[in-house]
Amino acid sequence: KYDEFARAFPQSPLASEVKYRRAEILYAGADYATARPLFQAASADKEFKLAAFSLQRAADCAFQQKQYAQAAAAYEAFL
Repeated sequence: KYDEFARAFPQSPLASEVKYRRAEILYAGADYATARPLFQAASADKEFKLAAFSLQRAADCAFQQKQYAQAAAAYEAFL
């Protein structure tokens, strides 16, 4: 349902929330490669209340994928 909403309403004020929630589900299922760009997209929305945390979760995805340099850069951006 998250994907359907995102396709149908890409400009919705809830779009970042939907991306974040979908990414959390994917992360829980260890699908880090799919979750990461969704976290990144949510983090780009500075109006989204979880934007900073989304950036951290994107870094977590990179770390889980053993992309340590990218993870470190993302963690630095979070701090």
